[in-house]
Amino acid sequence: MGANNETYEVTAKDQKTLKLEYLSLQERALYDHGHSGYTGTIAESPGLTVLNIELTLEEAEDYIFENAKKWENSLAIKIKDTKDQWLIGGCYSS
Repeated sequence: MGANNETYEVTAKDQKTLKLEYLSLQERALYDHGHSGYTGTIAESPGLTVLNIELTLEEAEDYIFENAKKWENSLAIKIKDTKDQWLIGGCYSS
């Protein structure tokens, strides 16, 4: 089985809203790809880890692609110099 790296930009004013955005992304992926597993999407994520760092969008994407592990939580990184923008992503089984 393989894996896909995916990222999603979201707007969230606080961590509660961020987690709701994460759950919404998961629900959408489950609707679009089914519940059978191995979709290569955020539907395969077991949870969300919010990192205490701020990076540019490009740096955040690179960080996620280099550090996210298959079968582990999605990562959320605040986008530097933005008010409420976050990048959520991970390595999802396919």
